[in-house]
Amino acid sequence: MKKNFEEQSLRNFTENKHSRTEYHRIEEWFLEEENSGLKEAMHDHWQKLPDGQPLNSRLNALLEILKTQILFTLPQKKWSVFNVYQKVAAVLFIPLLAGISIWGIHSVTDQQTAMVTIHSAEGTRTEFVLPDGSQGWLNSESDLTYAIPFSENREVELQGEAFFNVVHQNDKKFCVKTSELTVQVLGTSFDVSAYKDDPTISVILKEGSVQVLSPDEKLVYSMSPDEKLEYTIQKKSADVSRVNATEQTFWTQGILQFRGEPLSEVMKKLGRWYNVCFEIRDQQIQGYSFNATFQGEQLEEILRMIALTTPMKYRVEERITDENGIYKKKKIIIERK
Repeated sequence: MKKNFEEQSLRNFTENKHSRTEYHRIEEWFLEEENSGLKEAMHDHWQKLPDGQPLNSRLNALLEILKTQILFTLPQKKWSVFNVYQKVAAVLFIPLLAGISIWGIHSVTDQQTAMVTIHSAEGTRTEFVLPDGSQGWLNSESDLTYAIPFSENREVELQGEAFFNVVHQNDKKFCVKTSELTVQVLGTSFDVSAYKDDPTISVILKEGSVQVLSPDEKLVYSMSPDEKLEYTIQKKSADVSRVNATEQTFWTQGILQFRGEPLSEVMKKLGRWYNVCFEIRDQQIQGYSFNATFQGEQLEEILRMIALTTPMKYRVEERITDENGIYKKKKIIIERK
């Protein structure tokens, strides 16, 4: 990279005026061995910041320090961010990700390969753009991990739920790996839900075509648009049904839609969406089917609507702290009327 372009790109980045191309070039530049001194400076400055400051304040303070040094050449020194992952994750990416999520970058080999993790916290939804231009949304309590350089192997690992709009590349497939299945495409729009504690993994195809593979790379099913594949992990079996893929992926637009779903599944999704914990204490209402669409309502409003149209009632328990003095999630008890 020519020096003038490098300096201008870095100035644009620190002033939050960068283009998408500049962002990805800086991401790659940050991983180059010759620039390892900058990473060492990040680590040194972080250690000097007061421990009592909130995380966001400390990250912003470090960013301001780096802005004064980022255009200077620093001595070379080997450095790994793995052992300070929580401290320096994505410091250089604050202008892009403030209020959205924190990305973790940690070196894993000496060949300048790194793993990047996009995290969507509880109760949030995170929009992302991958280095090849593919983009999408990450649902609550989800992680998306990929390697840099990304162009050599368009592969991501997903825990949770994500919707992808994949850029077509004739010679390179795009793969989404979950604990039990791999979804393989060239260019398409689809949703994958693979939460750690869920008994099933689902794939919904909106446009294009995808192949769903087993862990040993055997073909499970080739999907067509408006199909949903639901894979039961324990039985290692898949069921395919016709759906309205647009409605099934409304969550990317901030809309929660339920069509004949059991109350237990409704409460699970509401819990992730609003970062609360539900406990259904009456087994008779677990399977009660529910139909509704919500957009922008507060949780209390939704619960009142459900209570009016179903044989359930609810109560909110007072939040308590754990042994470290940290408040636990709000807990809502669901019972039969």
